Amino acid sequence: DIEGSTPLWDRLPVQMRAALALHDEGLRGAIEANGGFVFSTAGDAFSAALFTPGDAARAALDGQQALQSMRWPDEVRLRVRMGIHLGEVEERDDDYFGSAVNRTARLMGLAHGGQVVVSRVVAEALQDGLPAGVTLTALGEFELRGLSRPESVFQLSGEGLPSSFPPLGSALSSGGNLPTPLTSFIGRVEEVKRLAAEVKVRRLVTLVGPGGVGKTRLAIEAAAEAGGDFPDGVWFVELAPLSNPETVVEVLAATLSVPTEAGRTRLASVVAALDDRRTLIVLDNCEHVLEAASAIATAIGRGGAQAVVVATSREPLGVGGEQVWPVAPLDAEAAELFEDRAHAANPAFVLNDEEREALHDLCRGLDGIPLAIELAAARTRSMTIGELASRLDDRFRFLRGSRRRAGGDDRQQTLLATVEWSYRLLESDEQLLFERLSVFAGDFDLRAIEAVCAGGDLNSDEIVDLANALVDRSMLVARHVGPATRFRLLETLRQFGRDRLVATAALAERQDRHVAHYGSVAATAREWFEGRRNAAGRVVFERDWDNIRAALEHAEATGNEATANRLCRDTLWYAYVVPRDEHARWVARRIGRSARPDPVLHGIASLWAYSQGENADAARLSREGLDAAVSVDHPDATLAGWIHAAMLLAESAGCYSEDAYAADANAKRAASQNEDRFTAAIVSAWPGVLLSADPVAAAASAA
Repeated sequence: DIEGSTPLWDRLPVQMRAALALHDEGLRGAIEANGGFVFSTAGDAFSAALFTPGDAARAALDGQQALQSMRWPDEVRLRVRMGIHLGEVEERDDDYFGSAVNRTARLMGLAHGGQVVVSRVVAEALQDGLPAGVTLTALGEFELRGLSRPESVFQLSGEGLPSSFPPLGSALSSGGNLPTPLTSFIGRVEEVKRLAAEVKVRRLVTLVGPGGVGKTRLAIEAAAEAGGDFPDGVWFVELAPLSNPETVVEVLAATLSVPTEAGRTRLASVVAALDDRRTLIVLDNCEHVLEAASAIATAIGRGGAQAVVVATSREPLGVGGEQVWPVAPLDAEAAELFEDRAHAANPAFVLNDEEREALHDLCRGLDGIPLAIELAAARTRSMTIGELASRLDDRFRFLRGSRRRAGGDDRQQTLLATVEWSYRLLESDEQLLFERLSVFAGDFDLRAIEAVCAGGDLNSDEIVDLANALVDRSMLVARHVGPATRFRLLETLRQFGRDRLVATAALAERQDRHVAHYGSVAATAREWFEGRRNAAGRVVFERDWDNIRAALEHAEATGNEATANRLCRDTLWYAYVVPRDEHARWVARRIGRSARPDPVLHGIASLWAYSQGENADAARLSREGLDAAVSVDHPDATLAGWIHAAMLLAESAGCYSEDAYAADANAKRAASQNEDRFTAAIVSAWPGVLLSADPVAAAASAA
């Protein structure tokens, strides 16, 4: 990594572009000449892999020699610090990951420009085969930020290269108070590199995301990674314990040891003290003192200082020049984090293959939120993966930290406390919309929010602004799908909002509106599916299937048979293409629960039975459906008729009831009268099917 590159880029951008081209050429040449390759770059840094410690040592020394002999542009001389470690890594997407990569980066972070440091394992491998003029010097044992095991560090020196350097620093550079986490850092390795590179070139970066997603830990890791570019220190300012916004600047000044100067405010004194200092300040947990944090970031930005601010918050600070950095839940790394924390809680923790698959499901159920994963992992002392998964519906009760746990932020002791903290920071109308959104399953669009959530104390014309506010406050996830925006609640937040709706006796009303809306969605999609907009209908069903399912389940639970039956009918054609088994279960359940036969449901059930080769059941169900259609003036008797005609073909070979042909003829006549082109096309095809089995009767039906 290039030492002090940020000030050079700031003062001499033209010269730095030329110097960086020389740097890249010299280092790549040295690495590739020794059989290695660069597998990752972040900012001005290289990450390279070589096959042996000897190859790596030669590449490092050759690279330093090349850089020392460069003819640099005026006023620029690049000094590069290097670290070498040996270990196993995981290869994914043409990149390397794992603890060996992390240890190498932390090792490099100890060094000064022009210096090469190596770990003990590398030093031992090199000890007996050092070329003439190359030396290894023991520098002592050092803590590496975020890693549980310290490292014995050695300096690798070559002939003609500097060998005298100041004492090794730490990831904190000189000065500062950045905390040292007690647990290893899992996942987000590449994100740390990208964020550290961003911090080096921005004045304000705000990490935003829901509670428990890992904003603070990511900020600490990135600050440590970028610390070498901030010779005046990296300072961590914890704002969570503060309840009075006026104390924010007091805590900042005390952290930086800045006295109030005569004739200046406290904030002005801080800005003046930072004016000639290259300092990185981490403002952690800004959401409840947002205005005060914004004022500090604005003042530092306008004061001409060299200071950089990294903030963590549930929402952006809203300051000019702010770079917002969304922090998403963990994906593939979630299971790795769980295993690491489970081993810490229970050294005997071991997973078999079946449990490993269950663990991935558990982590998805926990939304990939690191706090929830760590709290769940701590339970492995007394619970299996399966037992944990079975309690996800009651996550707020059992995902708690230890009652004996000392220190720390009380909001991070339980998942419930973390979500409650975020909820209480919302305005009352934002809270109301958030609660009502909990009736949705899966994702949903703005039109659905307006249809389901408006009413009472929320006007429909307020919905858009309130939804945007919830997105800004990390309480609602938004993503663009084609021309539309889709929203969703993390399951943890959805359960909290649903509990609030139950507590205020408002759940039933919102569920009824949800059922009405998605009943209309399904009916419209069915019309498209049956008409010339087949693809459009399928898109709607695929997009809203989770919510259609939830609507059906609520209609059934409340005894709304008509709506439940209609949803089964309206989803038939999509179900025939995609989720057939699920739809077949719906229909069978509806037939079992309905007070009287429904012609269409019986016809659909017979269709599913026929498709499974269950001919006797198919014939029985279709006959029951036809009897029901004849006995009542059923609006969908046309559909029942043609399904019945098809199903009677399932009877024993040669036993084709005249009712089948009569039903087919009636269906055609009704379709013609109702201008139902879709059904007319379907029933017109049946004579061809019948013809293959009974040419005489089929010809009569066609006539």
